[in-house]
Amino acid sequence: MERHWDASKNYRLFEITNPESTVDILAKWKQYKNPIGFKLINMDFKHLYPKAESLLLKYDDFSVKIVPIFENEIKDPTSRQTLSEMMNNGKNLPENGRACGIFYLIHSLLIPTAKLITGSGSQKAITRFSIPS
Repeated sequence: MERHWDASKNYRLFEITNPESTVDILAKWKQYKNPIGFKLINMDFKHLYPKAESLLLKYDDFSVKIVPIFENEIKDPTSRQTLSEMMNNGKNLPENGRACGIFYLIHSLLIPTAKLITGSGSQKAITRFSIPS
């Protein structure tokens, strides 16, 4: 799939550069919501921004900017508790602990939503995808 995705990048990226909304992009390009969607997004990002620096080099800036997004967007009670612990410990939290908290909380924002329904009637089966390991 990744080979085909790469081959169609010019058409797709032209289509998504001026969308009405992110919802429109996800409706048209459903593959972004599949379990390997994160790889497809990364491929497109690298094509659009070939000179972009690695997140590894920009982690300090990223870690500061992502926390307000967590505060506004996370709804899951367990993740909100983790965020609260992270915020309450502030300067007492070791940098490794903060990084661990951030990577844990990212999963609260990027929940896989794809599902596959097969069969019909009493033979109907729903398969929910998760991120592959």
